[in-house]
Amino acid sequence: MNNSSISVRYAKALFSLANEKNVLNEVYSDLENLLTLTNTLPQFKVIVDSPVISSNDKQRFLKELLGKSVNDLTHNFLTLLLTNSRENYLPMIARNFIESYREKSGIKSVQLSSAIELDEKVVKQIGEVISKKYNAKVNVLCEVDSKLIGGFVMQVDDQLMDASVATRLKTLRQEFVKAK
Repeated sequence: MNNSSISVRYAKALFSLANEKNVLNEVYSDLENLLTLTNTLPQFKVIVDSPVISSNDKQRFLKELLGKSVNDLTHNFLTLLLTNSRENYLPMIARNFIESYREKSGIKSVQLSSAIELDEKVVKQIGEVISKKYNAKVNVLCEVDSKLIGGFVMQVDDQLMDASVATRLKTLRQEFVKAK
């Protein structure tokens, strides 16, 4: 079984159970927080993925780190992953679960990259425009990418809008080469 099908199956099972137990919002919040921990704290991922650290030690680590801040279902799910030695799939499972939750809730995820940090007001306006266009709630995730030189790159689901200076310069360069 390949990695993606494992993470999809676990995510679907968790989603179904969380929905059945009416704790979907809590589990969603827990998985968003765990994914953030995984992405922002390299030590967290090292400990969870380490083959040297026993499953019991990882469970104690997670219990101490997360305490009572996670839903019981999330806690039991993490224990299941550790018991089955599937903890390295946690980030992919979390992404799949979050994607399913957003799809069910009608939330569009917008990835916005810009050359400089955008003002909160501008981000809010962009979110409102996207919200109206798709008739959905919008979650705008911003990042700064100095390689863009200027402008922005925005991705909504599978649609990409590239209004960056770097791409425009690349296009012009290609047009000049063709013209020669």
